[in-house]
Amino acid sequence: ILRVLKRRFYNLHIFIYPVRVQGEYAASEIAQAIRDFNALDEKMDVLIVGRGGGSIEDLWAFNEEIVARAIFDSEIPIISAVGHERDWTISDFVADLRAPTPSAAAEMVVRKKAELEDIVVQLSRRLKLAIQGVVDKKRKIVEMYAGHYGLKRIQDLIPEKMQRIDELQMRMKNRITDLVNSRKEVLKTLAGSYGLKRIKELIPNKKQRIGELQARTIMKMTDLISNRRERLKYFIQHLNNLNPFSILSRGYSLSIDVETGKILKDSAQVKVGDKIRTKLFKGGFISRVEKIEKEGESRRLL
Repeated sequence: ILRVLKRRFYNLHIFIYPVRVQGEYAASEIAQAIRDFNALDEKMDVLIVGRGGGSIEDLWAFNEEIVARAIFDSEIPIISAVGHERDWTISDFVADLRAPTPSAAAEMVVRKKAELEDIVVQLSRRLKLAIQGVVDKKRKIVEMYAGHYGLKRIQDLIPEKMQRIDELQMRMKNRITDLVNSRKEVLKTLAGSYGLKRIKELIPNKKQRIGELQARTIMKMTDLISNRRERLKYFIQHLNNLNPFSILSRGYSLSIDVETGKILKDSAQVKVGDKIRTKLFKGGFISRVEKIEKEGESRRLL
C-alpha cells in the first residue's frame, strides 16, 4: 500500500496503525484501531483496513462481529482490502468500499499526481481565458462610453463646477463674517442703553427683597410646625387616655371568660367554678370563681 501511494502521490500524509491481522487478539486490535482513528481531533479522509492474502483461517479476524461493528460505526469512510480478489470477508460487505487487493485500495484512494497536475493546469487555462474574455468585454464597453459626447461634456463641466463651488464658499464666508459683526454692534448698543443700566441697578434691591421674603417664609413655616407639633402632642395624650392598657397602669384590671373569650362587665356573666383570665398592666393570671357578689355587695367592699 505504501509503495503504491508514494509512487502515485509521494507527499501525502499517511498514518499507520500497526495491529495483528491474524490470531486470537487480531479482531479486537483491528476494532480498537478503527475506534482510535475516529477519536482523533484531526479526522482522516479515509481508512484502509486490510492485509495480504492467506487462508480462510488467516483472514478470519475480518469476519468477527467486533470488527464489523467497528467498521459500521466509523464516521471515517473505510475501504476493506483483505487478501486477494477471490477472498471475501464480512468486513468487505460492511465497509464503504471493497478493494480486491491492498494495492488496488491504494490506487482507489489517490489519483496519480501527474493526472491531478494536468487537471489543475487545464482548469487554470480555462479560468485565465474566461477572465481575459470578461476583461476584454468590459474594456470595449469602457472605450465605447469614453468616446461618447455626454461623457466628454461632463469632463468639460467639472472645472467649471469646481470654480462655482469656490465662489459660493467665499460668498458664504463673507456673509457669515458680516452677520457676526452686525450682531456684535447690536450687543454693544444694548449694553450702553438705559434699560440695561436700569436692570443692573435693580438687581441689589431685588436680592434684598428676596432675602426678606425668604426670612418671612421661614418664620411662618416655623410657627406652623410648632402649632402642628402642639396639636400632635394633644392627640397623643388623648389617645393614651383612651388606651385600655393606659387605664390598667392606674391599678385597674381586665377580666375575660376563659371559655367564651368575652370581656366581663357584669357578675351575672359568670357562675361559680368558671375560669377567669385577669389581665393586669404587667402580666396577668387565671382564677376560678368561688363566690358571686351582686353590684351592691361589691361596692361595700370597696
